Amino acid sequence: MDSFIVIVILLDIRIAKKDAKLGLNFVTLGLSPGMASTFFTPLVSNHQIASYLLLTGDLVLASQAKEWGLVFETVDGSSQQVKDRGIEIASKIAKNPSIAVKSTLRTLRAKQLEGLERSMLREGDSQATCYATEEYKQKLQEKMKK
Repeated sequence: MDSFIVIVILLDIRIAKKDAKLGLNFVTLGLSPGMASTFFTPLVSNHQIASYLLLTGDLVLASQAKEWGLVFETVDGSSQQVKDRGIEIASKIAKNPSIAVKSTLRTLRAKQLEGLERSMLREGDSQATCYATEEYKQKLQEKMKK
C-alpha cells in the first residue's frame, strides 16, 4: 500500500512496514507541495533528499526511507506488528516522568518550529496558484481514471 509520508513526517518517531512505499507526490498532480512538507522533509533528512522526493513525486520503499532518515525503524511483518512496535516504544516513553518527556519534546521541537508559519503560508499561496491551472485539472482527471 502506498503511503503519503507527509502525514507521518510530523511524528517524532516513525516506524514503517518494511515493504511500504512512501512518497510526496504533490508534483505528479500538478501541485506545489503542502501540509508543511517543504518545511519538515529537509529537517528530518536533508535538502537533497527532500528535493528529490518533492520534485519527482517518486515512491520509495520504507527500507530506503530509513537509510535517508525519514523512518526510524522498519518492521518486517504485518501492519499490526508495526502498530505493536509503536505501542512498545510509546509505552517505554510513558514510563518516564511526564515533566521530563514534555520538556524534552518542547526543547527538541523549538528549533523545528522556527519558520514553520512562513513556510506554510508560502505553500498555501503556491497551491492556490496551482489549483487554478489547466495542467492541475488535467493531471487530477488522469489520476482519478486510474
